[in-house]
Amino acid sequence: MEYSGDSFLSRILTWASIESQAKNCPIENVLFEAARDIKSREFLRVTMIILDSRSKGSDICEKLEKEMEQMQKTRLSDARARAKTAETKLCFPLMLLLIVLTAVCVAPALLNM
Repeated sequence: MEYSGDSFLSRILTWASIESQAKNCPIENVLFEAARDIKSREFLRVTMIILDSRSKGSDICEKLEKEMEQMQKTRLSDARARAKTAETKLCFPLMLLLIVLTAVCVAPALLNM
């Protein structure tokens, strides 16, 4: 299967467009099937918003903007958690460096006594 573009979303959309033309069914249904197969919770929510918008005629822009904000908040909280973990992991080597530096500075003074 040949994909155009380099991002995940562009590859999925290209594949879904080709698949929907081949199966002669709406692209929303193909995207929903792909989301179930990929098992990505975020992608599944976006496809559900698209399907809901198609069936009920609701405003898709507002829902997608809310979803975007929610995903950004999630990414930010994940980044903060990873930063806190990295900070904790770096604490021990920094303490060892401080002890070694103190020993190197104090050792000549102790040897001259």
